Amino acid sequence: MPASNRDRHLNVGFEAYRPVRPLADKVRGENLLWHSLLHAGQLDAWDDPLHAIQRRLGVDRSIWGVFVDLQTSELAWELRLLNDQPGAPLGVLDPLRAALRPWLELAPGLDALGPYAVLGLRFDPSTMATGRIEAIELHEREPGSPTTSVYRVTSTTRELVSSELLREPKRHINEVLPAIKTSEFVNFTAQPRLLGRVMIPELFACRRLHVAKRPTCDSLCFSGVNVEQLAFTYKRFDYPAPMLEFLTANQAALEHLLFDVAIEYREVEGRVTYPKTGYYGSF
Repeated sequence: MPASNRDRHLNVGFEAYRPVRPLADKVRGENLLWHSLLHAGQLDAWDDPLHAIQRRLGVDRSIWGVFVDLQTSELAWELRLLNDQPGAPLGVLDPLRAALRPWLELAPGLDALGPYAVLGLRFDPSTMATGRIEAIELHEREPGSPTTSVYRVTSTTRELVSSELLREPKRHINEVLPAIKTSEFVNFTAQPRLLGRVMIPELFACRRLHVAKRPTCDSLCFSGVNVEQLAFTYKRFDYPAPMLEFLTANQAALEHLLFDVAIEYREVEGRVTYPKTGYYGSF
């Protein structure tokens, strides 16, 4: 898919940004999403549903994410949608359900929601066979606050799955560092060297930093990194070779874009391990 001057460029926080290179001979970032699905043998299953969402809600109205389990190399995906219908009882969930209805039930039985900023849905290679996605994720923000709470919600449950601080990494370093160091999963006091393994220098030169605390790990999302930094991520975390080959072949055509790289991490026997990493782009 070629890039055009009609494209709207968004980061994972739904902030718009200007392309960092001219658009001539460039392609849309969602090509990386489609190739990841192709690599995982999921393109036939998800081509029509994802395009249906895009047609229903509009181009560049949502965010896609691709995640790699670093133990198994298996892929999973996320779609985030801005709730632009806050006055409706279900917000953006209602049109999203309608778009997916020919293929999947989405959060069946869930019939009431409070205010939320962003809706997220996650899927993997097993999802389509089940015919439903039981849970959605709701991103709730306090007005004027840099923090977001993320809840996984079904018709019968509501579980806090992430508490996130959003800051500019260098400008707000006095907030960022304490937030990272306050960890249930890495003992930075005993092993200060581990801080460098978490605050990856090659990615820390980003525009925004999301510092997240989750039930089983901590997470950082480096928002606003260029395609060279994305290629570093592929190599640093040994992404599947066909994905790296595709990115390398198309790197020049993607250099106008910024991406958002997320890492999960925890300490195991004195070293930092990364259960899962991923990246986001505009859909």
